Amino acid sequence: MTLEQFNRLTEEFSPALIEVSKKCEVEHPTVHSVSKIIRSFGLESKIVEKTRVVAELQIQNSASKNIALRIVMDDPVQAIIGLGALSFLTSCKEQMMGQLRVIFHTSKTGSNFSLKSIQEGELKNICGLWNLRTNSNISSGCVGIKLGSVFSTVEDFALTIFSRSNSSNVITATANIITTLNQLTSRKTDPLKPANITISSIHSSSAGTSIPNSVEVKGSYSSSDEAVAHQIPSLIKESVQGLTKAYGLEFEIQTAKHSAVTFDESLSCHLSNAAKEVLGSVKVVDIEYSRYPSPDLTHYLKAVPGTILEIGTGDSKSAVPLEESIRSGFKTVSWAFLKYLQ
Repeated sequence: MTLEQFNRLTEEFSPALIEVSKKCEVEHPTVHSVSKIIRSFGLESKIVEKTRVVAELQIQNSASKNIALRIVMDDPVQAIIGLGALSFLTSCKEQMMGQLRVIFHTSKTGSNFSLKSIQEGELKNICGLWNLRTNSNISSGCVGIKLGSVFSTVEDFALTIFSRSNSSNVITATANIITTLNQLTSRKTDPLKPANITISSIHSSSAGTSIPNSVEVKGSYSSSDEAVAHQIPSLIKESVQGLTKAYGLEFEIQTAKHSAVTFDESLSCHLSNAAKEVLGSVKVVDIEYSRYPSPDLTHYLKAVPGTILEIGTGDSKSAVPLEESIRSGFKTVSWAFLKYLQ
C-alpha cells in the first residue's frame, strides 16, 4: 500500500473512527466495553484477570513479524487510538503478513502482575512491542519518540539505619530519611536532566510492640544524564549521614548497578519514519529526556525489544485538541504497523 492510498483510506475510515470515539464516550473504556467493541470488528478478544483485554489479528504465519501494541485502556485517547487502529488494520489484513497482538490494560496493573503475565506467555512469539503514552508537554497533533536508553544509569540500593541499642528514633529517622530522599532530585539536581529515586520496600528488625534497633530501606535511583547519575550516590549519602547523626544513629548503604531500560533503535526509527511520513517532520518531536517507564512497563521492555510512542495532548490552536491527538496517533500507529507487516 502506498502512502497516498493509505491517506485516502484513512479519510474514508474517519466516520468509523468517530463511531469508536462515541462508543468510548458513552461507556468509559473498561475490560468489558473494550472487549465488546473488539468483537464488533469480527475479532476474538480475551479478558485476563479483569485487568487486561488481549486481541490478536492473525494474518499469515511469519515468526519474524509478530509484534504487539500495549495500551492503557482507561486513558480515552489511547483506547480510541488502539481500537481505531485495530479496526482499520482488520480491513487491510490482506495486504499484511505476520501477527498483531494488542494488549489493553488498566492503569492499575501492578508490577508483579505484569511480570506474572509475561511469565505465563502474554508475549509468546512476539518479537517487538510498541507502547502508547500520552504527554501533555507535547502539542496536540504531534507525537514524540525517544531513541536509545531511557536512563543511562540505574542502580539499586539497600540502606540500613541502626542503633547500638533499641531506640524509637530508628523509625522516626527512617521516616524523615524517606521524605528527604523523595525530594532529593527535585531539590538538588538539574530539572532539565531527569533523575529519579524510588523507595520500593521498608523492613524493620522486629514486629508487634517491640522497638526495632534497625530498619532496612530498599530502592533504586536512575538518571538520563551520566553526570547527574554519578552525583546521586553522594547526595543520598550526605543526606542520610546528616539525619542519622542528628538522631544519634548509624547507617550502611550498598548499591548494585543493573542494566538500563533501552528503547529498541530499529523499532523507534520505524515509528519515527512512519510518523514523519503521515504527519510531517515538523510534528514529530525527538525526545531528549523521556519520563522513566512505569515498573510494569519496564518488565515488558526487558522481556522483548520495544519502544514508546508519546501522543501529544498539550494545548493547541484547535478547538478540539484531543481530536487532533487521536487523529495523529491513529494515523501514526496504523501506518507504522502497515509498513512493518507488509
